[in-house]
Amino acid sequence: MSGFGPLTWLRRRGGGGRLVDVLVAAAVAVPVFVPFATAPDVTPFGVVFNLGTVVPLVWRRRAPFAIALVVACFAMGVSLHHRPGQMLQYGALVAIYTLADLGRHRWQRWGFIGVVVASIPPGALLVKNNDAGEFMFTLLLPMTAFLLGTLARTARERSNALVERSAQLEREREALERERQAEAARAAAEERARIARDMHDVLAHAVSLMVVQAEAGPVVVHTDPGQAERVFDAIADAAGTRWPSCAARWAC
Repeated sequence: MSGFGPLTWLRRRGGGGRLVDVLVAAAVAVPVFVPFATAPDVTPFGVVFNLGTVVPLVWRRRAPFAIALVVACFAMGVSLHHRPGQMLQYGALVAIYTLADLGRHRWQRWGFIGVVVASIPPGALLVKNNDAGEFMFTLLLPMTAFLLGTLARTARERSNALVERSAQLEREREALERERQAEAARAAAEERARIARDMHDVLAHAVSLMVVQAEAGPVVVHTDPGQAERVFDAIADAAGTRWPSCAARWAC
């Protein structure tokens, strides 16, 4: 038996995705703002830049490309201002993952990650003076997030394709079943029509025979009573045997 709770209610109301987005933003906010407690130099710009990498994630599903651009701009401000900075660009990684998974256009997804990857070497080596290990770590993080988002997108599209294929097969099965029923109905109608024609032929023959015998009866009734009796017996036989046989064939 399926339970009922806040998550179920939100899912039925279409709010499950919004709740997940709020929870993701809250989870990102924790490591982003923990350094504020021990940072020696916290500036208003630093607060605004860090907030800019967290708050837009609430709308990440509605506009993945726009949110990725906004978060990337604030993440750049955090990295350059660095009062306080972030150990990892958590919000940017979530935004990249979301864009790869839910981005509407191919050029948006690949164009964005291309610009990010191209901008990392000069920023990491010339501005931040990273060593080789730090540079590779900084370069591989957004690429990994993008790869994971792409894998999630591929898995979802494959699942949707399987569901659609299953629905198509079910529709084809129902169409074949309807066609089979229609064919059976046509065959039954044709059989009834054939039986009706046979009954008509048998009854017409019996009636014709009775008419001929009935016309012959008065002629021989005075001249040959025995022959007249046989004529009327033939009429009775025709009426008594033909109709039951026709009724039996119709019942079949």
